[in-house]
Amino acid sequence: MKKIITVVVSILSILFLYNYNVYAKDTAFSLKKYNEENLLFMEDSYNEKGNIDGIVSAGTYLKELVDLDDKEYEDYQVMLIKYNSSGKLLWKFSYGKTIDDKLDALSYTYDEKGNINGYLLVVQKTRNINDEVINTPNFILVDFEGKEDKVIESNLNNTEINKIIVTSNSNKTEYIIIGHREKDSKVVGVLAKYDSKLNLLWEREYVEEKNTDLIDITYTKDNNVINYMVIRESENTYKLLKYDSNGNFVKEVKSDFEEGDNPKLETSNKGFILYGITNEVKLKNNKSTSYYLEKYNLKEEKEWETIGTEPVDPTGKMSLKGIINDDNLEEYLMMYRNDDKSIEIVKINTDGSIVEKTKKINNDYYDINSFSNKDRTIYFVGQIKCPEDDNCDYETNSLFLISDEEKVIEVESDTKTNIIVLCLGVAALVAITVLIKKRKTIDKEIIKLQKKKKK
Repeated sequence: MKKIITVVVSILSILFLYNYNVYAKDTAFSLKKYNEENLLFMEDSYNEKGNIDGIVSAGTYLKELVDLDDKEYEDYQVMLIKYNSSGKLLWKFSYGKTIDDKLDALSYTYDEKGNINGYLLVVQKTRNINDEVINTPNFILVDFEGKEDKVIESNLNNTEINKIIVTSNSNKTEYIIIGHREKDSKVVGVLAKYDSKLNLLWEREYVEEKNTDLIDITYTKDNNVINYMVIRESENTYKLLKYDSNGNFVKEVKSDFEEGDNPKLETSNKGFILYGITNEVKLKNNKSTSYYLEKYNLKEEKEWETIGTEPVDPTGKMSLKGIINDDNLEEYLMMYRNDDKSIEIVKINTDGSIVEKTKKINNDYYDINSFSNKDRTIYFVGQIKCPEDDNCDYETNSLFLISDEEKVIEVESDTKTNIIVLCLGVAALVAITVLIKKRKTIDKEIIKLQKKKKK
């Protein structure tokens, strides 16, 4: 009997391990306190010693519905929350009055030596519903304990922020902001620079014949000379332009973007990466839309180009992360939404070669906004939408997802079922075989005893 138990347990253990390897172990966390929770940005969190100790994520949530003058208003507020690396919620910071508060960006604050000493939220100035409307961004400084340090006005009146980046040069930390504002019945692009204390150094407006927006930015540094690479969008057409450290136009780098490209930028060693959507590929099942990456050097010359081998959803979110170890860029991770609505992440070498798919999330109720990678663990933030066949307390919840296996082996559901049936069948067959052998042994012993009695 012990042999039977041992065999069955062994088979079931193998089955469990096989099932574990088929699907990476994902653990999802959510606040589940408010309706319409949505985490938009994420960064590493730090302690007082300057060591990474988890994740901070910023987003919004619907606090309540406000009734005023027979009308109902949605009171959205901004939140910043901190998780440890295991997904435990450590603290939550909220900002906002009774209007629909907006969050534009998440970054860090710095001390005089350029060390991170807190977190920075870029938001629209909050107010109550019946207050005068002033569309001005504010900087909210939050310390390592989740307490508000101070609020600083940006001095960018009537401006909406699209992105903030940080540059460092000779121990001097500066913030660069891009966005747009309405002026003379036209939308114009805005580029602004701040010092480490968030004092406005300068701002520039970029006006074209049509509405113009600055939608993405990165920087290059060559012998301590910093330049900005900016994507300008005008009536769904794009240009990649170069500006110097004072915001002066230098040159046009690229203008031949495809329709529907939605290009983005990422920093890189001795240059930058341009990536987006291309329709000029031939893929399986006659699909023709995938992603592309182009690496440019410090002279804005293209060094290599890579085109994805999987069809992607052109309306889905895309994100590229450079994985840096010991101050060296080792590889890139590209996240995109597949045309079957699953989320995929692929690993790409610094020479542009696609190495392997490292992650696939097969569901359509996760809306991923950002991700990061730490020691072969992938973290995601976003929103969970209640599945149609489920009864949820709220229609949407915030999502903090931890995937502690980098490599995912994809197995179709039918294949997985067949594997389970096969393994159970093998287990049953082994058990029956052991029983038959055990029965034969017992029969032999009985025959021997009967022969002895006859003698």
